[in-house]
Amino acid sequence: MSSVFTRLDVGEPEDQGPYETVYRARQNDGASTGAFSDILRRLTSLEQSLAVAPRQSPVAGDRRSLSVPSHNGILEPPRNNGNNKFNPDIIQERIPSHHTTQQTTPNIPVLSPDAGSTLVWDDAPITKNMASEWVNVFYTLSWGPELPVGKDFFLLLPDLFDLPHVKIDTSALLVYYNVLLQGLFMDRRLARRRKDYASYMYRKMLLHAKDWDFETQPTLTDLYAAILLTLTWFKVLTTNFFFERELSWKFHCSAYRIACNLGFLLLDADVSGNCQSPHSHSVHKDQMRFCIWNLVHNDCIFRLHLDKPGLLDPSTMVVKFPELSMWNPNEGLNRSAQINFLVATRLAFAKLRFFDMMDDARQNGSEPCDQLIENLIGETQTALTDWKIDECLGAAEYSNSLWFYDELIQNACTTAILLNRTRSVSNRQASKTQSPEAARRAIESMKQAMTIDSSGSYWPLCYFSFYSVITILTIFANILETNEPAAIAHDMSLAVWFGAMLIQWTAEREELRPVEAVVSTLNDICRQVKLCTSSIQVQPNSQLVTGATPADGIMLSPSSVQTLNCIGIKVQDLVQNPYETILLVERWIYSQRLSSPEI
Repeated sequence: MSSVFTRLDVGEPEDQGPYETVYRARQNDGASTGAFSDILRRLTSLEQSLAVAPRQSPVAGDRRSLSVPSHNGILEPPRNNGNNKFNPDIIQERIPSHHTTQQTTPNIPVLSPDAGSTLVWDDAPITKNMASEWVNVFYTLSWGPELPVGKDFFLLLPDLFDLPHVKIDTSALLVYYNVLLQGLFMDRRLARRRKDYASYMYRKMLLHAKDWDFETQPTLTDLYAAILLTLTWFKVLTTNFFFERELSWKFHCSAYRIACNLGFLLLDADVSGNCQSPHSHSVHKDQMRFCIWNLVHNDCIFRLHLDKPGLLDPSTMVVKFPELSMWNPNEGLNRSAQINFLVATRLAFAKLRFFDMMDDARQNGSEPCDQLIENLIGETQTALTDWKIDECLGAAEYSNSLWFYDELIQNACTTAILLNRTRSVSNRQASKTQSPEAARRAIESMKQAMTIDSSGSYWPLCYFSFYSVITILTIFANILETNEPAAIAHDMSLAVWFGAMLIQWTAEREELRPVEAVVSTLNDICRQVKLCTSSIQVQPNSQLVTGATPADGIMLSPSSVQTLNCIGIKVQDLVQNPYETILLVERWIYSQRLSSPEI
């Protein structure tokens, strides 16, 4: 891993253009340790309060019926849940004057049933009824604090598009397209049409992102837009931008700059009476907290997976945890969302401690502490065990809940694998045991989720970019390394299942083609190297690859040979140095791009 950097302060970043920021290496003076301990204490308190939360169904629309003891020592007033009647003043409130060219509070036309079949945009077969359905689905199945832009505003937007004298705020539009995108993902009737609709939404978002001036007068809506765009490009995989993780990083930097400019990193700081924070009495304060902690989660993922510099240092932040009791009034979905937030936060702090350890090792010129790595890996698995995530996954009643739990397992297992890679050479044997176990658990979890909710097969693809590529390649490395028949048979069964699913997924998502080609090639090689070759049927035009095994050689299809040539490796490399060669394969996959969007 290259040098990891974190901020020493929470002030304005040094301006290096619209996305990039310069950071100094963190000097560990011991202060962060105490701050982390205090944050973890509050997190433990929050977990304990949720563990005893009542399970009864709340009164419709009453978020207070879910209230639990407050871990922050405060209770906030009930807030708008997005289902209230539309207030015409929302146009004035949500569309700032500096973004408008003419009067923006006309008599708003109400969407009539006959208008529902008309197109929202001239260049896409998306009707107003479809857009309304996706908005309603999103608000029914969404989780966390409500968005700063109301549901009724989004329902009226298709009619506002028809008014030439109305200019809609760019940040509100970006949030709207994300709402539509998430809503269409949840619409089970779309089948293969989902890709076309999603691709259109991506293009619309990129188009508006080019004109997005989020620094002139940033708002909470700008912050939500940046966070949603970050998630869109590193979690949602339905367009050719699957491997465009750098674009996601740019949006993450934008979100960080907005949060700094708004003063959200010191949201709950004690300030003297004459200098109170402008957000101290905001009804959106819980949303602000939720956004900041999501930034921390995302920041850790970028640091661990892309080796990016750390933008946020929780030890210098003064931000309480959000009041989870005030989330979605759907108790079943709400519970899974709360658990997702808590466990994801615990995983984030395990990563933060790992980053601190790596910083200290570099500054001291020493090797990373194997025992601390072992402890942190144990913490990732304990977080899953404490909340019985495996059992929750099997008992999930909602599709969203199912994938909330599955993502936690993917996150924890992938973190364990990546932490194992940093062990000292003298202790690599432990990683060769733990990493395959973590990879098996991750793939078996995905397999279970797919079995429970086969109609939602597009959901697991949200994890490919940061999770599944790593876990499946770890499985292949173990197959090539081990000589234990039982382990080989079990891992091959997982690899074959994964390969079969990839064929189905790639038929709908062409951007997965490099992953499918690699998995197909490695399955072919592992079968012939590790299993009985006499039962293998030789495909037409197969090519003999010699020197791979004690036998005369193995037969590979032309496509497999081409894949190996593209990566720049040989079968002998995989057999003789499986772990090192698999890392080359992983880097090759992440280097593949079918397109390069610019903003």
